Amino acid sequence: MLSTNSRKAWSCLFMALAALLIMGWATVPMATAADNNLLQNGSFSGNLDGWIVNTAHQTGTTPWTPLLGDGSGVTLHPDSYSFRGTVLYQNLNVTGIAGKPVTIQARLWQLSSPPYQNTVAFYLTYVDTANAFHRVKAFNPLNSSISLDSTASPVSVSYTFADAASKLVKLEIAKEADGEFHMDDVVLSADGVTIGLTPAVSGVAEGTVPHPLPADGICNICHTGGSAPVLSATSGAYGTTLAITGSNFGGTTGKVTLGGVPVTINSWTDAVISVTPVSPARSGSIIVIAGGVESNPSQPFQVTSPYFNVELVTYGAKVIQGQQAEFLFKSTFLNGFTTTDGIGLQLRGDAASTLSGKAAFTLVPIKSAGGALLRIDTTGLPAATYTADIVAVNGSEIVPVGTLNLQVVTVSNIKFYEMIYDPVTYVSSRVDLTSKTVSLQDQLLIYTEVIGSDDLVFSGELGESGVILSEVPASGNYPILGIYKRFWGPDLYAQANGSTTLRAMTPDGTFFDLSVMVNFPSGATDSYISGIGLTAPEGAPPINPIYNNRTAPIIWYASGTTRLGLIGYDTAGMMNFQNDFFDKLNRSQDGLSASSTFTLQNLPTDIGTALLYASTNDGKAKAVIPLTTVNAPGTGLLSFYIKSLDPNAFAEIFKIYFYGASDNQLKFTRDVYAMHIGNKPVLVGNIPPGSYKILFTPGSTSVKPQWWPNASDISGASSVVFAAGATVGDVYFFVGSQATDTAVTLPTPASHDFTSVQAGSGSISFTAGDGYVWNAASSAPWITITSGVTGIGSGTVTYTVAANPYSYPRTGTITIGGQSYTITQPGTGVVPRHIGTWGAQQLIHFDQVGGVSVPWYAEVSRTTLNEDGTGTMVIKKNDHNGELIDQTKNLTYSMASNLDGSLAMTITMDGQSMTERLVIGDGGRMGIVDGTGREGQQKLMVLYRIDTAKMYSVADMNGEYYNVGFERNMTDVADPPLYGNGAFMAISGVTTFKGNGLYDYYGKANSVKIDGSNLIWDDSGKTNQSYSVSADGTITVGGGAFQGWLTGNGLAAGGGAVFQNGVNNQVGYFFLKKGDRAYTTANLAGKWAFVSFGQDSKTTSPTSQGFNASIGTMICDAAGKCTVKLKGRLSDDTTPISTDHLTLSVAADGSFGASLDGRSPAYAGVIGNNGNTIMLNPSFEYSTTEDPYHREIVIGIRANNIGDLAGGTAFLKGDVNGDGKVDLADAILALKFVAGITPTTGTGIRSDYTTSGADVNDDGMVGASEIVYILQRVAGLRP
Repeated sequence: MLSTNSRKAWSCLFMALAALLIMGWATVPMATAADNNLLQNGSFSGNLDGWIVNTAHQTGTTPWTPLLGDGSGVTLHPDSYSFRGTVLYQNLNVTGIAGKPVTIQARLWQLSSPPYQNTVAFYLTYVDTANAFHRVKAFNPLNSSISLDSTASPVSVSYTFADAASKLVKLEIAKEADGEFHMDDVVLSADGVTIGLTPAVSGVAEGTVPHPLPADGICNICHTGGSAPVLSATSGAYGTTLAITGSNFGGTTGKVTLGGVPVTINSWTDAVISVTPVSPARSGSIIVIAGGVESNPSQPFQVTSPYFNVELVTYGAKVIQGQQAEFLFKSTFLNGFTTTDGIGLQLRGDAASTLSGKAAFTLVPIKSAGGALLRIDTTGLPAATYTADIVAVNGSEIVPVGTLNLQVVTVSNIKFYEMIYDPVTYVSSRVDLTSKTVSLQDQLLIYTEVIGSDDLVFSGELGESGVILSEVPASGNYPILGIYKRFWGPDLYAQANGSTTLRAMTPDGTFFDLSVMVNFPSGATDSYISGIGLTAPEGAPPINPIYNNRTAPIIWYASGTTRLGLIGYDTAGMMNFQNDFFDKLNRSQDGLSASSTFTLQNLPTDIGTALLYASTNDGKAKAVIPLTTVNAPGTGLLSFYIKSLDPNAFAEIFKIYFYGASDNQLKFTRDVYAMHIGNKPVLVGNIPPGSYKILFTPGSTSVKPQWWPNASDISGASSVVFAAGATVGDVYFFVGSQATDTAVTLPTPASHDFTSVQAGSGSISFTAGDGYVWNAASSAPWITITSGVTGIGSGTVTYTVAANPYSYPRTGTITIGGQSYTITQPGTGVVPRHIGTWGAQQLIHFDQVGGVSVPWYAEVSRTTLNEDGTGTMVIKKNDHNGELIDQTKNLTYSMASNLDGSLAMTITMDGQSMTERLVIGDGGRMGIVDGTGREGQQKLMVLYRIDTAKMYSVADMNGEYYNVGFERNMTDVADPPLYGNGAFMAISGVTTFKGNGLYDYYGKANSVKIDGSNLIWDDSGKTNQSYSVSADGTITVGGGAFQGWLTGNGLAAGGGAVFQNGVNNQVGYFFLKKGDRAYTTANLAGKWAFVSFGQDSKTTSPTSQGFNASIGTMICDAAGKCTVKLKGRLSDDTTPISTDHLTLSVAADGSFGASLDGRSPAYAGVIGNNGNTIMLNPSFEYSTTEDPYHREIVIGIRANNIGDLAGGTAFLKGDVNGDGKVDLADAILALKFVAGITPTTGTGIRSDYTTSGADVNDDGMVGASEIVYILQRVAGLRP
């Protein structure tokens, strides 16, 4: 084992050898040869000797090396994603350069790159006689000029120094755009110059070094006695003394920087420098600057004191005069640094005064780590290159940030060209255009190339040259061209024949024109798109633009002279343009036209322009129509920008959270899938007016979430106020990366199971790296985060859960820093009555408007309602035009209870909402819908629950079924036979389903004859007709003329004639199995909810014409005595309320009422479905002297929990206590009133008894007449 002194000796020896090695690569003998390479190791002979790799790439345990594995040179494509900046450089000490040319030559080749960009740049930095530094871009070739061949001739350029130049101090090779390039054999040569030594740093130690290293490298006296400094100091606080050893420092005190900031120099010799870092020095490499020449950088030295750092991320920009130039800054606060007043940024140096009036900093003063921006309006700036130093000012401290380089050019030429593809060679060749003749109706791929005042092609950032295309009117139709602004630039289409001018204009006002003649074949036998457009249905908002929250349908249509081929749309950057365009697309039978009545989905949709197109099947023509979305009025718009502070940080999928500014509670979120490159903003619309704090969360946990502005927690966020119709702009989010190996670690298990359906709360404590920035998000609306939305390092998230209203358990997650914590809550176990799958039938008559006939409508549907408020609906319908439609739609719904026991159900489909009032019967197998609720129409709608667990067959519809129905038949339909047209009819009958797909039918109908008179006739003799029952419960009767659904028990069914083989009829039919059990009159006892649909055609005085629908309540006792109250909707749009008494007697097969013409089984009414459903047909109640003008059918369901469905003020005569029936309780109350006994409040005679039904003889009082009436009614002496 070595002794302490031996180890010290070896350490000194190693240090000396290291110094000699470094001095070896850093020292070049003095020379004045014209052809000598001023660089070391320009051929990269298997190493990087003489070259320095940008320390930005030297992170991680294995630093990146640009050396190619085959030894052929270096790559200029760092591993960091989309890196921009210096890749390699050499420090130089070359004097005698005043007014002299220098040649840069290199063997440069590319693997791939955008041809319009200038990716590789060579920079020279020199010092002038006033000791001012100048960094000039000496060479920046266009990518298309660089060969793909590694053996191609070298590229070269000559640059002449200014007369005031005194010393060349640096050559840099940078990557400034996209693409991958390789390089070798770099030569920098000049005549009559002198090459000097460059300073070299060999080590850094804490403390002082009293003697330099001897020339022989053997240190015998360096550190005798005391503690020896270690030449490997890597960190320290302000005030720490450091010794820097090396060579060629010279005898004149120069400058030493730490992280780019000067430090205090205690002493200076040619080989040893003593320094003390003081604020605002920052972590980074130590560099010695002697005579303006930099040394090699040391390994990073970490400052442990609190400090800040501001970096210039983008130091170069080239723009056209009139464009805005942007320079991005990254700020970091380290070791607990804080500021109250913030850190300012200032322009200084060469062009500071010129730029000051046009330059503006954003998010300055800097009060937290993040980003900032300098924007320079170049309007009016002469074409030139402007440089300026940027410094950060913190109180009295001034810290250099960097030097910006702004090149402003004007435009000398704009060239039009197209690329012609050769299918043989697979190569596209450029053809410049001076005019253009177009012979196809299609997209025009005409490109522009901008030539700047520097005679170079101007591409702009990511190809954004700033060119605006427009059309200048010419003779003929205008516009001839379709020019549509898209995310990547304008799309150009030939849309009409004629001559026109295409104009290209740049921001400096320069424009050039291209003459265009469009002459595509458009004769009678030619193939082209003859029409394309967009419109809105009647009553809907107009088209182009449309609002981004539009729910109304949009009609697209196109036609061609030959069959249409591809149809679709192109969104070009609109990531959320969801719709049902293709679902609603209908092509004509001959293929010459197509249309789609579609709606936007997943609202709000993105803001932008989509192009909807149609092409001919032969590929000879294509036409487009634009659809532009704008922000909806009454809402706010957020226009924000995303800037990357780190080449590895990139986000296209992210979520924006909006928290209330006053309560810090989450209000809503917006998912954004955005292409956010260049200077284009991201637009998020449909924001409710209010004041919010905004959180930006990337989809990747390797990218830091951020509150605006530059805050890692909601406490540092500022409020943003959104007003209706206004845009909030100037909002920037600065994307930064973070290591995921310090990410969040959740507790084990990462879950919590609640044991109650009631609301509750919980918390999640977790660990994370000290600097790791996280955010917490809930995946479910019933889980609300109450604290811990964002934070740094370990933390706690608290949350609440809402009560679970559903029958089933539910699961949600809270995601913290990309890690999921699962939360489970049990369900109630009670399924709401409306949940399930329902078959429905509806028949609607629309009243005439202004004497104009309006449509009928028949529909059957199958609707599934889920507990979460979602569902689906399968629709088969026959509209008034005889059009037969089959559709499937998604829906959302909400359900509320009415005071009368009915339900208010609001359904939203295709962005449109409708509220229906419905009643679900006892047992939950059937329901009815109020058909009186809308003006101008009468509706009959009945619901049947379908057992989705059951496999149905024809055997489930087997036996005799009572049926009632109502038909609307069009002209030329001879029904009834021999009597001409039966325009409207109500039918009763019995259908015998044989269980084998065949049925017999017998019935009786009340119809209107062709001459307008009324007729009752027998509808008989239909035997062995066909029917089918599908596995899902769909029944089809009469060869497809009738479709509907069975209830789960097979005892009741209903549907409509919606597919009649082209015959325009609308029909509603209802079936009830006969005698499914033995019945008596007592089975009527209870409450019934009913609906009806009918029509009158009485022509004799007093006339009674029109249609009616009704809803009401019937209450029966065990003796069959029933009271009825109903509300109607008549064709004159009145809604009368009436009451009635019935006395019914039920036979064993369920029928009740009078037998008709002695014919069995014709009937007036039946009860069935296990005593839960009744059907009535009052169409045959007339005397022998009357015209049978009234046609009506009634469907009722047992519903003992309902109240007064009819409502209004009409009440049943004799119903003193208002319970909907007349019985002894009413007589007792009347006797008490006559005797002067005041009834108990809430159970007595209603106060307004003159209109309540308590006063039966209209004498304004309750007395003996009322008592006699009630007793006679109870005794059955009155109907």
